[in-house]
Amino acid sequence: MLVSDEHLAEIAKDLGVLGKFVAVYCRHHHDAPREPFAMKGMNLAATSLGKRKVCGECAKLLAHAVTKRAICPFEPKPACRLCADHCYSNEYRAKIREVMKFSGRHLILRGHLHLLFHFLKRPPKTPPERVDRICRKR
Repeated sequence: MLVSDEHLAEIAKDLGVLGKFVAVYCRHHHDAPREPFAMKGMNLAATSLGKRKVCGECAKLLAHAVTKRAICPFEPKPACRLCADHCYSNEYRAKIREVMKFSGRHLILRGHLHLLFHFLKRPPKTPPERVDRICRKR
């Protein structure tokens, strides 16, 4: 199955939000020098990831998350915490949970109320349909 433009737009939006969360976390927790995020062999022009400045540790976490989001076999994508097929290793799951917890609270307290509504939105009642993409090998 080829990936639709609508689905690519959803992935770009998810990655943009994830980049913002990681950048906020990095700015408040790490003193290491930060550089604009870039991934070898990936065009990040459709997302806001190229604008996000992160340290090396956060860049590694963000690169892992970008890779995993791009190959997610579910459509629509569930919240990772609700997913039956976890693709993150335990180490990355714990770290991304920590990043989401801190950054979500931080941004909501600073006026980003759309994130609060997103957080309160109920998960789908039926499990998402799994889609096998051309690039996904199982």
